[in-house]
Amino acid sequence: MLTRIAIGVVAALLLALGAMNAANKAGLLGPTRAPTRIAAPGFALALAPVWHADTGDLADLKDGVCRLVAPATACAGYFIKGLGSPKALAVIASGPMPAGGIRAAVKAGLSEGGVEVPEPQPVPGLAGAQRFRTAYKKRGRQASVALTDAIPAGDTLVLIQIVAEEPEGRYQGTLLAEIEKTLEVPPK
Repeated sequence: MLTRIAIGVVAALLLALGAMNAANKAGLLGPTRAPTRIAAPGFALALAPVWHADTGDLADLKDGVCRLVAPATACAGYFIKGLGSPKALAVIASGPMPAGGIRAAVKAGLSEGGVEVPEPQPVPGLAGAQRFRTAYKKRGRQASVALTDAIPAGDTLVLIQIVAEEPEGRYQGTLLAEIEKTLEVPPK
């Protein structure tokens, strides 16, 4: 009798562990990895665990953004996976504030190669920050749109760019807002 009870308890525990493992793999129990923290002089921020560091595929995109704040004090590319479509790419860069001002320097850099960049818009909740929108040629089924936030942090300029195949830019804007919630800028 006791043996049957013990076998039943062990079987129930194994079933429960199997169910938890399956739910964990499916992401139903929340992220198992810690957020990625990025810190450089003048700022720090965190990326959710679903963002993964670039393995070299984003070199051109990353270099193009980091060139805008040369010499860059931070320059990293990431991609997102596990949240369905559309896939997004991100570049986080920082460097000295451009001598000619944010608007002129960033807009000129983003428009190299003949890409049209409209006038920047203010970023809600971030004083002095400007959002640039860049539309690229079609990749796959639709055009890629990049939203680039240029955020002043004292003598440092922080650039956060999100690129995705979402032509309205709503997805990119949502991701930027999530990242910017974690932004830490030392008081002046």
